[in-house]
Amino acid sequence: MSSTSPAQTQPIYDVILLGSGICGLSAAEYLSRHSIPTLLIEQFPFFHSQGSSHGDSRIFRLAYPEGFYVDLTKASSIEWENLEKRASLPSGSLLQRSGCLQFGGVTSPQWQSVKKVVKDCGVPHEILTPEEANKRFQQFRFPAKDSLEGEEIEIVFEPSSGTLMLIRSFRL
Repeated sequence: MSSTSPAQTQPIYDVILLGSGICGLSAAEYLSRHSIPTLLIEQFPFFHSQGSSHGDSRIFRLAYPEGFYVDLTKASSIEWENLEKRASLPSGSLLQRSGCLQFGGVTSPQWQSVKKVVKDCGVPHEILTPEEANKRFQQFRFPAKDSLEGEEIEIVFEPSSGTLMLIRSFRL
């Protein structure tokens, strides 16, 4: 979407997006719905395998060491659900919530940050010991200690995380 003034022959864009992967296309769709003149530039054909957003799906999680990403992910969750409604798709067609398990060394600063951020940002989660996780999620085997550092580990389970079905969403 673009606009031109009477004295101009070239369109004027408020936003120029480089790359038409999931982030570029999502941003372009959002801007278009808000009538913001946008140009999307991509060097390859759509659905190519040259970038970071190729493949059928992407993980969707809320446990990050930075609260900024949690806020963005929560906002995008609403947008994915709205897209399903606008496309008249059943709930869970694009964002399939199956939960996510992440683990880290108990004393790792990065891990401590993840746990603090999910708690502070109100992300539904459970902290599990390896024994609890092994009993509950029998398809996995979590060791009691990290094999490289020898540090005890713990697991965060996020029930609201899951998988984004990218190819399905690209084709809407």
